Amino acid sequence: MTPLLEARGLEKRFAVRSGMFGRRQGFVHAVAGIDLAIAAGETLAIVGESGCGKSTLGRLLLRLIEPDAGALRFRGEDFLALDSEALRRARRHAQIVFQDPFASLNPRLSVGATLAEPIRLHGLRQGSAVADRVAELLELVGLRADAARNFPHEFSGGQRQRIGIARALASEPALIVGDEPVSALDVSVQAQVLNLLSDLLGRARAGGPGQQGQPLAFVLISHDLGVVRHIADRVAVMYLGRIVETGPTEAVFGRPAHPYTRALLAAIPRHEPGLAPRPAPLSGDVPSPLAPPPGCRFHTRCAFAEAVCQHEVPELLAAPSGQAAHQVACHLRDRLPPPPPLAEAGDAAVRQRLAALAAFFDRSPPRPFEQQAQDRQGASA
Repeated sequence: MTPLLEARGLEKRFAVRSGMFGRRQGFVHAVAGIDLAIAAGETLAIVGESGCGKSTLGRLLLRLIEPDAGALRFRGEDFLALDSEALRRARRHAQIVFQDPFASLNPRLSVGATLAEPIRLHGLRQGSAVADRVAELLELVGLRADAARNFPHEFSGGQRQRIGIARALASEPALIVGDEPVSALDVSVQAQVLNLLSDLLGRARAGGPGQQGQPLAFVLISHDLGVVRHIADRVAVMYLGRIVETGPTEAVFGRPAHPYTRALLAAIPRHEPGLAPRPAPLSGDVPSPLAPPPGCRFHTRCAFAEAVCQHEVPELLAAPSGQAAHQVACHLRDRLPPPPPLAEAGDAAVRQRLAALAAFFDRSPPRPFEQQAQDRQGASA
């Protein structure tokens, strides 16, 4: 089956200039030889620390910035060979949801005008059908149809992000890239937007919001692994411009094969009382992308690194988990110790005591609000 989007050997460098005459001092190696394929209806998450090249890769996939090397095919076409007019037509099928919902919306346009623009531009509706489609999009993302009259500053952050999602859906795309779509929102609002995305993607798998019933593919760029596990079918872990591990979500979370992936999972906060602490996460900072280390780029922070890691670049090969499509770029993939368990055996007793305590309070009859108020007044007297 032909992938919806396929990237081979994508590279991107940014020149660093300084001085009065802006002389070039070097290059930031943002993306280095990325191979990636996304199927229709699939949700792929790209994760990693800040500065690893996730957002740059997302923009390369949409040609918002041009790669320095590599090949990119979208819907069977050579995406990099399209001229400006053909690219404008192709972008109807590939959209993006930006991290900052306020900065990504035109403050001079009402929400209705913002959503109507791509519909008219691509000739998807005519006349009064445009307003009907705008109302449909707003209701699809959980907003009232009369919100079309309002301007971006009149909405909350979560509502603005819903508008950003509606705008991405307006052109009936086959692919949406979400660049940290919930990281700028409060935790409670994050949950609402994530539930919205999960609902939309669930409908898309059945031939919903995508164009002409085609399942909608989604690329989620995030550093929040809790979000990723909630929404993604497949995960690609990036470190310093390269993918170090990729595979089905449950395989990557259940049997992480790369030391960097294990460190990321160890850094996830644990909210259940009584669980044993995980091993300490990584120490030190990501090396400068101006001068990335030779060989495996992670060897300067890896506790298992050997001499071969300092000289040879590892290839993405089958991971020890044995699951299809689970690959890891590590010279020591077959010799690493198993990942540490998430809980120790002794934690079961702690959880049992907590469950018994919760059950005790659940048996207590609820007290009327008026009685609680009287008790508080009596105590204060």
